[in-house]
Amino acid sequence: GTQDVWAVFLIWLLFSRYSKLKLGRGDEKPEYSDISWFAMLFACGVGVGLFYFGVGEPIYYYRQAEPKNWNAVIKPFFQNDDQ
Repeated sequence: GTQDVWAVFLIWLLFSRYSKLKLGRGDEKPEYSDISWFAMLFACGVGVGLFYFGVGEPIYYYRQAEPKNWNAVIKPFFQNDDQ
């Protein structure tokens, strides 16, 4: 779906004339190296995941309906495969 559209757009951007676009003046040296940029983006992605799932996952499990029959939940774990 949408992820495919973004991937195609980024590949197109990579091979278009916009791939040489420089942010800042033409004679300026970049403030951060490529590895620094990657590390910052990676850290932001991990941080967003922690903030989102740090709240969302406990709420998800909290809101799950309680099983009406606990025997039906536990029984498969104690069944013998031979039966």
